[in-house]
Amino acid sequence: MEIAVDASHQPHSLSGEGDDTLLRRYVTMLAEIHGQVPDPAEVADLVAAVVQPTGWTDTVDGRRPVLAEATRRVDSALGVATTSERACHLRAAAAVGAGLVHPGLDGSQAPIPPSTRGSTAVRFLDAEIIAIYW
Repeated sequence: MEIAVDASHQPHSLSGEGDDTLLRRYVTMLAEIHGQVPDPAEVADLVAAVVQPTGWTDTVDGRRPVLAEATRRVDSALGVATTSERACHLRAAAAVGAGLVHPGLDGSQAPIPPSTRGSTAVRFLDAEIIAIYW
């Protein structure tokens, strides 16, 4: 869940030159979850191939298409298929690891690990909940 806050209050902002930190972490985690030991040169090539619009790390909605493209590229390179549920958990873990958390969170709440169930009958909805208080 992304909470709109002034960037000056965030503990670590990836805007600007460090935008690919999140992407590198995500690509590495994605390869590892499929049992591959990622080569730093291959990770760098995959990161360079992904289109990264300015400010894409600022919001969850901005991150989703970039990380989805990275997922497609890694899946294609490794010949695997990443489920939506697993990709969602990896996105959250990579964002926490890259310091993109709300200032009220200390990072001690790790995301729930991806399910290893093989059932195709389970459906997963990738959504955000927004609450507004007056």
